[in-house]
Amino acid sequence: MTKASERLTDFDDGGGRMTGTEVVDGVMNNLFPDQSRLDRVYGRVNLRKCFVHVDVANADTYYGAMSAIMDAPDDPNVSGVLFSTKSHTDERAAAQDRVESYVTRGPQSRWWLFDRQLSGQRSIRLFGPVSAALPEVGDVVYLVQNESAQDEYSQYVRIISVSAEVQEFDGGQGSICGVFKRMVIDCEISAALAYTFDGPTITCLDTLTPAAVMRDTLVADASKYYGVTALAQAVANGDLTVNASSIYAQLVPSTRGESPVVDVQAGGLAAQQITSGGETFAVIGPAHTGATAVTINNRAYTYVFSCIPIPAPGALSVDFRAQGRWYRLQDDGTGALEGEGTGTINYATGSVQVTLAALPDVDTSVLYTWTTPVHFINRAGTTEVDPLTVEHTLAGPCVPGSFSATFLSGGVAKTITDNGTGGLIGDGSGRIVYATGQVYIVLSSVLPDPNSQLTIDYDEPALVTEVLTGVTLSGGVADITLGTVPIEPGSVRVSWETQQQQISNSSHYVWEVDRAYSV
Repeated sequence: MTKASERLTDFDDGGGRMTGTEVVDGVMNNLFPDQSRLDRVYGRVNLRKCFVHVDVANADTYYGAMSAIMDAPDDPNVSGVLFSTKSHTDERAAAQDRVESYVTRGPQSRWWLFDRQLSGQRSIRLFGPVSAALPEVGDVVYLVQNESAQDEYSQYVRIISVSAEVQEFDGGQGSICGVFKRMVIDCEISAALAYTFDGPTITCLDTLTPAAVMRDTLVADASKYYGVTALAQAVANGDLTVNASSIYAQLVPSTRGESPVVDVQAGGLAAQQITSGGETFAVIGPAHTGATAVTINNRAYTYVFSCIPIPAPGALSVDFRAQGRWYRLQDDGTGALEGEGTGTINYATGSVQVTLAALPDVDTSVLYTWTTPVHFINRAGTTEVDPLTVEHTLAGPCVPGSFSATFLSGGVAKTITDNGTGGLIGDGSGRIVYATGQVYIVLSSVLPDPNSQLTIDYDEPALVTEVLTGVTLSGGVADITLGTVPIEPGSVRVSWETQQQQISNSSHYVWEVDRAYSV
């Protein structure tokens, strides 16, 4: 028979010791109350403690006793299970703690508490890398202050909503961070914070030691639950296997909502650190993915995988699903995988060995996501860049030795001058045609600052024009004597016209062609 406990209520002191009151089989509400309409809308958990008691009026040998749920509730929204705390005296609060202890603290999360989170808050603010996977609705996280110290205190909190935004921050003058981006997340939690947790000030660094940290949680089999489920297939006498519709039962009420996801890469985005030219950049892009299907035959804690192409250090993440929840291991950049399990990666071969913290669910997959440096070529210090050229025509001729061009490079004034014979020297090279004012500047060693201007100064010569007539050619060469001396080298320009007669013998036509030349 079944004996009732001292208090069949849902108050904290419900339960207690065994009484002599028998729970009569087949009597309505002999353990649980009726379900109200509000309970059906908002959900409720009823816990009742009872004792299985064997009492007979003879001296028959005791061969053992068994208790079981023989019939599932007709309402699909109602579920019932049996479990034992193995205590004859505990009360409902202790049983509730046993139910809630299905998770235990795990590795430190990639997310940090954003500054101080005050007692009484019903939401927490986090920050972390842009590429890190967001917390999921329903996740339980562990907050701990002054870990491993005498004044340590902690709290488990369940996340019931998540909103995230990438924000840009300025580390300030002299900071190694400069301008950086972080993912900032606001998480609503199911219960208010019981304590104040002091998180770090936001930074670009991931090596922080604040007073309060957040840890992921791992599934811990604190209790065994016994229930009843329907058969997925009919069984016959002699069958050695039974196919059940499900091995899970709902312990606490929950709701589901739909959230459309658009413009998201199938494999997600991942980041890797690339160093070039003495600077390190975080490059975010589409990730490579791989998977190992989990079946009843290969279900295990340890898996191996070969990543092709080879991942970049710190870029590999391994995800698996256990008891309906996703867990992750992350490469720490040294070849070790940490998180919900352990493992290693060989950066030379791409081989991955991982040991999961829990058995993955059948008909799921162990997922591998990574980025690789093979898509990038470091050209710093090896690539030849074509020099910058500037072509310009002055407003008129230029006096040799008077040309100068100035510009700013790195905030310092740079100057280019002519050497008096048509060449340009100084912080650039090139040439100038004094008579026409054509300038060709080549900048190869120094480059102008952005938005800077090239300032040109020069002197224009006094222009003298002479018209000569009666010039004769001898073998295509004409001797000309100018009447004004001295003459600046490179400043002479000569223009002439020619006239040519052509006669057609067939039609007796004569025509003249005029041409002009200049040097």
